[in-house]
Amino acid sequence: MERMKINNDHQSKINILLLAAVSLFAVIQVVLLNKFSTVGIKLSSLNGQIQSLQDDNSLLTEKIASASAIATISQEAGQFGLAKTSTLISLDTPLPVAYSLQSSL
Repeated sequence: MERMKINNDHQSKINILLLAAVSLFAVIQVVLLNKFSTVGIKLSSLNGQIQSLQDDNSLLTEKIASASAIATISQEAGQFGLAKTSTLISLDTPLPVAYSLQSSL
């Protein structure tokens, strides 16, 4: 009889230990799932920001391409009072002012 009582006490201690372990693992699982869900929300938000920045980058690339087009540059130069010249100046040959300075030295 006493041996049965010892086994029952031993069995109840094991049951309590197992219940405590299962409870601990359940709490750990809830904490980890909560943490992962908030990380998922942050990740989703960051993905949205990345997409928004990529869209803005595409628009800016198009604006740069448009602003650097020859027609746009020519039109803006005309607005600043610059005009297209029919004479070409080449830097391969010395200019008259530079040539006269060279001969006077």
